[in-house]
Amino acid sequence: MIKNKGIHELKFSDKSQLRLLFSIIGQEKRNFIYALLLLIIKHSPAMFLPIIIGNVINAIIAGGPETIEKILLNTAFISALLVQNIVTHTWFVRYLSKANRSIEKRLRSALVKRMQELSIAFHERFKSGRLQSKVLRDVDVIEIMLRQMMNVVVTGSLNILFAMVATLMQNWFVALFYVVTEIG
Repeated sequence: MIKNKGIHELKFSDKSQLRLLFSIIGQEKRNFIYALLLLIIKHSPAMFLPIIIGNVINAIIAGGPETIEKILLNTAFISALLVQNIVTHTWFVRYLSKANRSIEKRLRSALVKRMQELSIAFHERFKSGRLQSKVLRDVDVIEIMLRQMMNVVVTGSLNILFAMVATLMQNWFVALFYVVTEIG
């Protein structure tokens, strides 16, 4: 990883896409890690809801004097998870937006600096407005990619991981079936 270099000093041609992405994120690692941890906490109601619904159904089917207690306990648990979702979502958006805005600012300033270093002949051949709009679009695409990576890729991976762990805890044979069917 390149340390103490601005984005405008990176050599983009000799990097793999993933290494390039991490070098662009660079100084914003802390905000991305905070956002990731908050996303995991924020996403917990979606992961625990099937287990809680299963517990409620099992309590109703089993019957008995503690049925109402089990239902109320599960209801209280999911309610607490849903309430924390509001707070953690706000903090998640704050840290992710902070990181994205900083990256956008650094990328835009690096690209503008590069455009200023181009020759006068280059600027005479190409319309500067068209070039600037392309730069802005490219930076916007990077910002959208980073946001989608957190919202889609990470939550999808969390869902798969949690489903595998929950299935392993209940029935290892079914979990093995999941692994075999996904690999094959």
